[in-house]
Amino acid sequence: MRYYAKYNEGGDLISVGISETDGTEISEAEFNSLLEIITEKAALVEALYREEITASSIRSDWRGEIVKRVEDRKNFEAEHGGSTADPAIPEDIALKAQAYDIITGVSE
Repeated sequence: MRYYAKYNEGGDLISVGISETDGTEISEAEFNSLLEIITEKAALVEALYREEITASSIRSDWRGEIVKRVEDRKNFEAEHGGSTADPAIPEDIALKAQAYDIITGVSE
């Protein structure tokens, strides 16, 4: 199995996955580490959005990205008349879907 990571021109991670040809090859350990970070960031976005935490409680090197994602979500909701969350979807599934969006670059 070949694990990969893709980066934009600025060196920011835009996706990770398993592929024969895509991206820069990485080890399974690197892949798993990146998935942990992506999942943690998705959880922070959700917690900040729900006002369960404050921006100051987010580690400083992630704070700008997390705050921007929350602002983008609120702006999207304001423009589209409501929440992006589906109350019929359990929170853990919604969080995994958000992490998937981050992994695949859908939210970029």
